[in-house]
Amino acid sequence: MSRSQVRFIMGTPLVTDTFSPDRWDYIYSLKKGGEARSQKTVSLFFDNDSLTRISGDYRPGASQ
Repeated sequence: MSRSQVRFIMGTPLVTDTFSPDRWDYIYSLKKGGEARSQKTVSLFFDNDSLTRISGDYRPGASQ
């Protein structure tokens, strides 16, 4: 996927590192009623405007 496609799906990254412009970081926080707040992070890595790698503690399809 290109950067523009990722931005369309994921939105603008929360953290933009000026020293590493090929890395976008997203942080998601959720607090269900009466439960402790949970936080998940996802880092996306690009090479030549193409998404090459995803890392973090959030996995699509995993039960929350």
